[in-house]
Amino acid sequence: MRDLLHGGEVRVRERAGSRCVHAWDLVAARVVQKGASGEPEIDGGIFPIQPRLRDPLVKHLARLADELDEDELREALVPVFLDAWIGPGLPALVNYDGDTLILTQVHFDVLDEGKLVAALDRARDITRDGEERVWSWVGSGAQRKETVSRAFLRIEGGRLKVQTNSRERGEAAKARAV
Repeated sequence: MRDLLHGGEVRVRERAGSRCVHAWDLVAARVVQKGASGEPEIDGGIFPIQPRLRDPLVKHLARLADELDEDELREALVPVFLDAWIGPGLPALVNYDGDTLILTQVHFDVLDEGKLVAALDRARDITRDGEERVWSWVGSGAQRKETVSRAFLRIEGGRLKVQTNSRERGEAAKARAV
């Protein structure tokens, strides 16, 4: 194991951890110099740290180690590791425009279905899916060069239903339809 706080490496005797962690995984653990085997061992459990938290946590630990003395550091580590272990939360989910993902449906009453079908069929960035009254609105995303699906449109029962994956795309579809 490599000590990220104080530097150095130590070979520990244990079995459980090697079954659940792999080389380069980041874990929080207390290592005692002389365990029951007479060699360095992990005392208590191993707290695995999610890979996406590795770099920010290592930077934070380095800053704490520079700013605090040994006693203050020991006290500060408990909440840091506890937060990293149980409280990292979910990552923000966004589409290729950087908009927060939220499935939206916008409905419009259609006054003239013939005109709407013709307009949708003429639009360069809207493609009809077969013979049905279903279209895909495609375009480029701010974070992707390839074409992305911006919305699905369907006419049924005298209404246009637009499905998107963000409020912003729903508003853009609304602005186009009005």
